[in-house]
Amino acid sequence: MKIAAATLIPLLLLAAADAGARDRALDAWFDDTLIPAVTDQLATHPRFKGETLMFVVLDDNAPSAVSNELALDLRNRLLDAAVKTPGLRIAWQENRAPEADCGFGKPAYLVGIDIAARVDRRTRVGVRILDTREQAFVPAVQTSWTGQLSARQRQAFARSARDPAFLGSREVPYRPDQSDLIAEHLSQRLHCGISRSLAGDYIVSLSREAPGDAPLASTVDLAMRNLDARNSVVLTRDQAAANAAIDGKAHAIAGSLHQYWLTITPLTPDAELDSISASVYVDMGVDGGAAIAGNGSPDVYAEPYPAPRADAAVAQHIAGVEMPGASGFGLLEPLALYRAGHRDHCRFGPPCAVLRAKARRDVIVFALAHTPGSGLTRLADARCERRGSARVLTEGRSTLYIVPNALPPLRSPRVEKRWRIVPTDDTYYAIAVDNARDARRIGALIERLPSICEDRPGPEAYALQRWLEDLSHVMLGLGDRVAWRAITANAATRSST
Repeated sequence: MKIAAATLIPLLLLAAADAGARDRALDAWFDDTLIPAVTDQLATHPRFKGETLMFVVLDDNAPSAVSNELALDLRNRLLDAAVKTPGLRIAWQENRAPEADCGFGKPAYLVGIDIAARVDRRTRVGVRILDTREQAFVPAVQTSWTGQLSARQRQAFARSARDPAFLGSREVPYRPDQSDLIAEHLSQRLHCGISRSLAGDYIVSLSREAPGDAPLASTVDLAMRNLDARNSVVLTRDQAAANAAIDGKAHAIAGSLHQYWLTITPLTPDAELDSISASVYVDMGVDGGAAIAGNGSPDVYAEPYPAPRADAAVAQHIAGVEMPGASGFGLLEPLALYRAGHRDHCRFGPPCAVLRAKARRDVIVFALAHTPGSGLTRLADARCERRGSARVLTEGRSTLYIVPNALPPLRSPRVEKRWRIVPTDDTYYAIAVDNARDARRIGALIERLPSICEDRPGPEAYALQRWLEDLSHVMLGLGDRVAWRAITANAATRSST
C-alpha cells in the first residue's frame, strides 16, 4: 500500500515530534530535576564539605573507563554544573587542569551516573555516590528517571565510548604520538612523589643523547623540563654534579599494549634520595590516524583495547600480574601451611591455621593473604598485636602468621608464577628482601594494604591490578635482592612454591 505524500509529511513530523518529546523527557528531568538536586546536596550536606569529588559512570557498582556515549554525555553535563557550583572540590578530569596540591586530586567520593536498560525495554537513569574510604554507597538524591529513550539516545546508549578521565589506564591507554601528554601526566605524578619525600634535592644532568625517532623517545626530556618548571628537580649541564638520573622504559603487557615507566633513581646506592616511579599505559600499535571524536575527544580512539573494566567480574579476564623474583630459592624456604594446636599460635583458640615462612639468608619478610571476597591484605601475628608488615629473620629462622580460614589435608603442590587478580583459592604470599633500604621501598607499598585484623577489605579488581603492577616494577628494579613464595589452599588442595 502506498502512502500519499500529503499523508507522509504529517507522519514524519509526528515521528520527529515524538522523538523530540522523548529527548525532552530525559533531558528536561536531568537538567531541571537531577542536576539541581545533586549539586545542592553536594554543596550543602556536611558530609561532603571540603571533600574531593570525582564524577564517573558506574557499571556494576564500580567506576567504568569504558561505557557508552549517552552515559558520558550525562556525566559531562553533571560535571559541568558541579564545576560552576561554588564550594565543591572536584578531582582533576579531562576538562580541568591538574591542581598544584598533590593531595587535592584524590577523590573521597565518586559521583556516578547509573544507567541501565530494563527488561520492559525502558531505561533507568539515576545517580549514586560511592564513599571510596568506606567502599560503600551513601544516601544520595532519591530520584531517578525511567522511560523510553529516543532514537538518538538509543543510538548513543549502544555506542561504546572511553572516558578520557581514565587516559593512561589499561582501558584507555595513550597513543605513542602523545609523548607530550605522557610526559605531563608522569611528571605530575613524579612531582607529587618528590613533594612527599623528605630527601634532598634531585640534581639531574642534561647531558643526554639526543632523542631518536623511536616512539616516546622525547618523553624523558619533556618530563625533565616539566619537573624543572615545577621546581621538583634541579637541572645541570655538569654531569659530575648530578646525583640522580631520569629514565623511561616500556614493558610489554599484551600484544601492542605496553606499560611505560618513568623513574628517578639516585646515582649512588647509599644516597639519601629515594627512587620514585610513575607509569601509564600506551598502545604502541595505535597511531594518530586511528583517533576519532566519538565522545568529543581526540584522545579516544575507535576500538577499545581488549582489557577489563573496573569491576571484579570483568577483571577475571586478566589472570594475574607477572611478578619478578618468583624462584625465591636464594632467600626463602618453601612456605608451609598447617594446623596449630597451641593457644599461643591461635587468635580465637586452637586449632587454627598457621603460615610459616623460613629464611635461607638474613632477610626482611612481608606476608600477605589473598582470599576470595576479601581482597589482598597484610597478615599479622596470632593475636593481632604486632603490625602485619616487616619482620626481620636471620638465616635458618622462621616466623608464623595466623591465616583466616581452616585448612584441608595437604595435596600435590601447584606452582604459582603470577599474582592473581581474582583468586579462586585462599592464597598466601611471602616477600623477602635482603637489605633495609630496598625493604623500605617494598614496605611503602605493603603499608597501603589493610591488615587482616582490620574490618575492611583489601584492594580488588582494577585497584588491585594497579597495586600489583606497582609492586612488579619495584621488584623488577631490585633483581635478586628480592624474592617471593606463594602457597594456596582450598577445600580440595593445598599447594606451595
